[in-house]
Formats: sequence, structure tokens, C-alpha cells
Amino acid sequence: MGRQRTYQVPTLSPKEQALLQAISADDRESELRRRRAQIYLLAAAGWSNTEIARKLAITCVTVIEHLKLCQNQSVLQAMTTLPRPGRRYKISSAARHWVRTVYEGQAAGSLRPKRWTMRSLHAYITAQAQAQGFPELAHVCLATIWHIVHPGTKPTA
Repeated sequence: MGRQRTYQVPTLSPKEQALLQAISADDRESELRRRRAQIYLLAAAGWSNTEIARKLAITCVTVIEHLKLCQNQSVLQAMTTLPRPGRRYKISSAARHWVRTVYEGQAAGSLRPKRWTMRSLHAYITAQAQAQGFPELAHVCLATIWHIVHPGTKPTA
């Protein structure tokens, strides 16, 4: 016997169940929407998160995240809240050039040590970004700095 399900799917009315079955069987629906309908149907039928994950070839975390959406709203409302694709983070070419010049020690007044570590370069870039006129770099992650300084290469683990 598995663990008690943390997030319960509300009981489905016959109308909701018929609609979810229609969505899960419709080839014109998106893959994500069909999968979400299948998750709700299987959970309402009493399947455990692990069994649902195995049947649909997804992770248990995915099942739980989809079931969380039903906590504060109905199943039909949860079906309409599909995740939206994010916008790609944009860093201007001038900001990229400034990062490279700081790294190479050509920036005016740069406090370049003998060699930058990625952590020290990241700390310097994020601290000085606003003052230099590059607000997009104020919260940039270390990996992004690495990719700017080493274009076209993959970081080693």
C-alpha cells in the first residue's frame, strides 16, 4: 500500500468526467492537455501517484504538480491553466562586450585581479551592472557569465 496522497483530486461530476475523457482521447488536443486530463481521470479513479506516473511515463513530481492545481480550483479551471513558455532572457551585445572587457582587464577602472575566478567575476559584474548602465546583468547567474566569457563552448562539470 502506497503513501496517502497529499493532493486530492475533487470528485468528478459525470459531465466533468465525460469532458476529460473526450479531451484525453482527442488527437487535436495538445499533448500536455491530454496528459493532464489522463492524470485527473486516473487520480479520480483511485490510482496512486506512482501508478499514474508509470502508466503515463512521467515522473511522480509531474503528477503531484498537476494535482496541486486542483487544490484551489475545479478540475475544469485547472485544465485551462497550462504553463506558458517563458521569454528568453535578453542581454544586449553592449552588456556582453562589457563583461568580456572586464574579464580581459580592459575596462577603465576595473579591479581585475591577476586572474578572475567565475565567482569573483560574477560578484563584480552583478555589483557594478547598474552603475555601468546594464540593469539586465544585475541578477544574471554565474553560468550566463561563463557563457558570455567563453562563447561557443560547454562548461565542464
